[in-house]
Amino acid sequence: KLGQCSNNTRVGSWYSIPAEGECTDGQEIGANCSWGNARRVRTVNATCILHDRGLLEMCEKEIGHAPFAKSAEIFAKALSSNDPTQGGCPDVGENHLDLMSVLI
Repeated sequence: KLGQCSNNTRVGSWYSIPAEGECTDGQEIGANCSWGNARRVRTVNATCILHDRGLLEMCEKEIGHAPFAKSAEIFAKALSSNDPTQGGCPDVGENHLDLMSVLI
């Protein structure tokens, strides 16, 4: 569990959103639930982020150098635009969910 809910400068930290904490329709966040109103914004192919935009290679270079600023920048650009000249990955649509898709 390196980095999960703990400070870890080698691999960084991450946080998970438990399914059990999802708010039901009309339920206020914080009232026996911790998140809700989730909606799909974009779906991109993970191979675009990992390989085409170079995230995998950059992560390997940044291992041990948290907070992984260059990797985070690649990831953010890939998800924020469809334009490859801006570092973006194309939206593959909501019906294209497979093991290599990233849903945001």
